[in-house]
Amino acid sequence: MVLEYDTPERLQQARLENLSKKILKDNYVNLKINNFSLKEDLSKEVTAISCDATLEKEQIVFEGGGTGPVAALYNAMVNKLSASYVSLEDVEFVDFSIVAKLKEKVQKSGVDAPVTASLVITNSNRKNLYFQATSHSINRAAIEVVRHSLEFFINSELAVIHLYENVQEARGRNRQDIVEKSTSYLMELVKTTSYEKSIGRVKKLDK
Repeated sequence: MVLEYDTPERLQQARLENLSKKILKDNYVNLKINNFSLKEDLSKEVTAISCDATLEKEQIVFEGGGTGPVAALYNAMVNKLSASYVSLEDVEFVDFSIVAKLKEKVQKSGVDAPVTASLVITNSNRKNLYFQATSHSINRAAIEVVRHSLEFFINSELAVIHLYENVQEARGRNRQDIVEKSTSYLMELVKTTSYEKSIGRVKKLDK
């Protein structure tokens, strides 16, 4: 279902995304998909995808399959990126839909109407997060909504790690003001999903 209005949940999600940008500043990661191709076996109802992407300056190739292009792309990206961003292991793809905005069509047939792709992902706390993207291309809308959702979780994880390290460093300098501020931000960001594995990895590297 396309949400035509901002719910409290979506507004909070937007605030968390802006919080990650505020914390990371120039270190905020941009995920860009450059080329995308798919092959569908209609008789077996299996889709294979391949795409070239850029994660900051790193070139990545995603390849995978699934019951449709969205599931195939999502699975391929999570499988590839979860080695670096372990919080992706704790989120789950639960719903996807495409809706044509026929009220905005120009041609009588309506084939030029923009479409909105909606993706629902459940985090480790069983809380739903909602993502949407609109385009005149069904494939572009679907790809964009998947891209945006994973960019959101990647940067949330990076922001949590940054804040955790800030807290440890501030405690060593007895800067309780920084500890309290960073802890407050942490409490907000953990609403997106669990970052126990991410922080656990940092603790191991510090030993």
